[in-house]
Formats: sequence, C-alpha cells, structure tokens
Amino acid sequence: MTTIAKKRPVVATTGRKPVSAVLDDDSYPHSDGKPMAESEPHLRCIRWLLDAIEDVMRGKENVAYHGDMFWYWEKGNFRATRAPDVFVLFGVPMDFTRLSYKGWEYGGIVPSVIIETASKEQQKMLLGELRRDYERLGVTEYFAFDWSGKYLQKPLYGFRLRDGKYQALRPAADGSMLSQSLGKKLRPEGKMLRLINPEDGQAVPTRGEALAKEQEESHRLAGLVGEKDDQIRQLKELLRKAGIDPTASQ
Repeated sequence: MTTIAKKRPVVATTGRKPVSAVLDDDSYPHSDGKPMAESEPHLRCIRWLLDAIEDVMRGKENVAYHGDMFWYWEKGNFRATRAPDVFVLFGVPMDFTRLSYKGWEYGGIVPSVIIETASKEQQKMLLGELRRDYERLGVTEYFAFDWSGKYLQKPLYGFRLRDGKYQALRPAADGSMLSQSLGKKLRPEGKMLRLINPEDGQAVPTRGEALAKEQEESHRLAGLVGEKDDQIRQLKELLRKAGIDPTASQ
C-alpha cells in the first residue's frame, strides 16, 4: 500500500507577511494562498507586463520568465525565498509547469531582471529590504513600478548592478529606463509599464492591441477584395453591353 504524504503547512517569507504555504513534491512552498495582486487594475498591470515579456522572448532558447513565483536560492532553507511579480532568467529553459524556481537546480543562476509592482502591503520594502536582497544576490537589474501613483514618490525606479552595488538609473525625458538585459526600454504609461523598442521607439503591443490591429487589417483586406469584385462586375457589364459574353471560354 502506497502512503501519500499530506502537504504540511510551513511558514515562508516572500516579501509579504509570513503565511502558511502549499508545498511541492520537494516540500518547498509554491503557493502562499494569497491573491497575485491587491486589485483588478494591479493584476492587469502585472499581466500586461508578463504578456509583453513573453512576446519579446518567444522563440528564444534558455530564457525563462515567471510571475509571482517563489524563487529559492539556498537549498534546504525555506525562508531564503522571494516571489517577484516578474523575473527573467537567462540560461534557464522555459517550463510552464514549473511550480517554483530553485536556483541550485540550474547552477545557481539568479534572475537577470526583476520587476516589482507597488502595493500597500510592501510599499516600504520595494526600495529597502527587497532592493537590498536583490543587490546582495546579484540580480543585474531591478525595477520598481508604482502603477497606482500613490505608493512611491516616482512612478518608476531602476537599478543596475555595478561592482556588486546597485546604481540608480536616470530616466529619459519620457520617463523611460533602459533594461540592458531585456534589450528594451521600460516606460510608465498610466497603470501600464510598457516595453519599448529602443531602435524605433515603438511599444510592444498588448494582446488586445495586437488583436485590434489584426482585425483592422482583415477589414482593410476585405474592403480591397470587395472593391476588386465591384471592378470586375463593372467590366463584365461593359462587355455585355458591347455584345461580348464575359463567361464565354477563350
């Protein structure tokens, strides 16, 4: 008879308050049972950002990107964890079934980019405890975005690691900051943090914008087809008036 071990509650620290968590097969928490965001607008902010990163990284090998996932960097230490809103790993294959990211399983690779979105619960941690943790662990770039406009003094803060210490990034005139790791600029736009192509200044479209553009193009092509059909009908009518049967074989 096979005995199935019950998931036992443990306490994990993820950048939020300590909570009981659901464990994976290796006894590491992968869910804290709490919502991903504090509100629907906050959730959409994270979702837009994850979608844009997925679109940019699609087809690239050994690039993983996750949202609100537990990241463990010390084997056996359940408290050595954070759950960034968005993080990107280079040198790690994408796995949509991954429950948590355990760095020691991939040679100790740490996220190259972490993006946190502000919430009331962790607003004081963004530029304090979280920033210090990510700096100490060697996260190349760290960004904190206030989608609400009420938690931080500025909408976007960015830091890049230099000689083991974070250097603050200065925003461009449009408020954007370059992520060298992503090869894109990050630009606040209302409740959205846009990914911008540095070459042409074009924003990576949201899924909704991309769908609307496809529909617009379909309508345009349908209009061209309809216009062509009208021209063909007019030509056939002229042939009939001239006594020529347009359906006769040549």
